[in-house]
Amino acid sequence: IYAKEAGLMKIGKSIDPEKRLRGMQTSCPHKLELIGVFNGGTSLEWSMHSRFKGLKVRGEWFRATTEMISFINEHCTEANNGTN
Repeated sequence: IYAKEAGLMKIGKSIDPEKRLRGMQTSCPHKLELIGVFNGGTSLEWSMHSRFKGLKVRGEWFRATTEMISFINEHCTEANNGTN
């Protein structure tokens, strides 16, 4: 989930990412966008957190960089290029 105005990306897992996005949007002042979905579980989530640990802000939120957006666009089963 991408908060473009804030320059932040959430790396997390969900059975229903669209529902998760809607739930998060109600309490977030920034427009949120689902820009990628990976097939995987907790181990993939932890792997992603480890890969981008240098960008971690708090919890599951990371600074969104062009490297991260490129990685998502190249590896996601569903991806939006994050430029909207």
